[in-house]
Amino acid sequence: MILKSLYIVAFIAITITLFIAYQDRNLAVLTSIQIPVKVKAVSFPNSAQPGMKYGELIWRGGLSVTSSHQRFGGLSGLEISSDGKNMLAVTDKGLWFKARLGYDQDGGLLSLSHGFLSSINGTKGNALTR
Repeated sequence: MILKSLYIVAFIAITITLFIAYQDRNLAVLTSIQIPVKVKAVSFPNSAQPGMKYGELIWRGGLSVTSSHQRFGGLSGLEISSDGKNMLAVTDKGLWFKARLGYDQDGGLLSLSHGFLSSINGTKGNALTR
């Protein structure tokens, strides 16, 4: 009787695990979707003002970006367009993150809006998966 109960519990646990893994895999390929983003200004050093140089870095301001979307994660490999209005980054979840940047009249970074997530495509146009 106890052995039968253990088999039932194990079967349920495996079924739930496979279902969760399948759901996550379905989310691996995304067409470009807009996601909600929350943005909060952050400071660098206390004395940093927009336009100050730190080696090759020109400080324009800092933003903390979060989202309730389950596939949003840490950002790396940031690229900024030549006009400074758009950014592209890779998320820790292996997706592209694209957004618009806004500045104040003095050139300080003020906002990030229109956040989009999309799959990273390979050379044949197919979405790369894990």
